[in-house]
Amino acid sequence: MTRRRALIEPEAMRFYRALTPTGWASYDSETGASRASTPGEAAVAEEQARPKTKPQEPEA
Repeated sequence: MTRRRALIEPEAMRFYRALTPTGWASYDSETGASRASTPGEAAVAEEQARPKTKPQEPEA
């Protein structure tokens, strides 16, 4: 018997840090279902977790 991953629609998917093999878990913001993130989802979570840098204006 194989386990199936819960389907979470991309527009409802959110992430949080967790003790999983990828370091991230995904949850559905509409239903509350959660599961360990796949490596691809973890890459998206890492990208979203990076601080946004403001463009630096040149010094006068």
